[in-house]
Amino acid sequence: MRKKGLNALELIFTLFVLIVVVLVVIRMFVQKMKLDQIKPVEDITESYNYYAALSECNNLCEDYTQDKSSYNALRFCQHKVSIDIDGDGRPGQEGAYGVLVGIPLCEDGIYCFHIKQCGSGTVALDAKRCLLDMQRYYKIERGLTEETANQIIRRMINYGTYWWVAAGYYTSETPTSTTIGPTTTQPSGEISLSCTRDGNDLYCEWSNCKIPSSGAVIALQTGDSKIIHSESSSITFKNPDLQEGEKYSVVIACENGEQIEQVTW
Repeated sequence: MRKKGLNALELIFTLFVLIVVVLVVIRMFVQKMKLDQIKPVEDITESYNYYAALSECNNLCEDYTQDKSSYNALRFCQHKVSIDIDGDGRPGQEGAYGVLVGIPLCEDGIYCFHIKQCGSGTVALDAKRCLLDMQRYYKIERGLTEETANQIIRRMINYGTYWWVAAGYYTSETPTSTTIGPTTTQPSGEISLSCTRDGNDLYCEWSNCKIPSSGAVIALQTGDSKIIHSESSSITFKNPDLQEGEKYSVVIACENGEQIEQVTW
């Protein structure tokens, strides 16, 4: 009887092991099927919204081709497109991913420089060139510090692992800034920014700022900056290091554009 009992236990244990093995094999098969479904975008150019997105980028590229200004480069480089690269028919989905020209990408982090070759040679607006032109725009044309310029760029261009690091967007520095306000519904209309002196402080209020997933940025020309998550709100820069009688720029960078306010201290 004892031997029969042991045989029964061995049989149950063997069946249990077989079930576990089958489940593991099924899981591996499903994962392999998912990986096999990831296709380069060149093979799925008929996917939903691809040509509409490409048309948007073509128009922005044409503006840059006619006038290679840093501003036109910025408009092209910061324009996010919504296309379907995982074949589910839903473009721009958070967490959806695929392969674009040999680079793994998430659908909610695809920009014109990923799907459109704009220019050629050293002036082609790829991810690296876009970074240089955006830095030039914020530092030279807007008078912001390098730290603030880079902070704005990293907020406007979604994190993208491989390409984001390879193109130089990654930094080991942790931005020192204050987060303002909760995330709200996205606005329509022009961005509004108004700043006034309040004793030794600078008071600023804004509206119609479309907030990127990582937050928008409001920054002083001197480098003081804050991350914001409200489409309409206000902040106070406490005791900014500003010189009496001098003019300074305040910039708010949102997903739907930017606004500059000139302040005389």
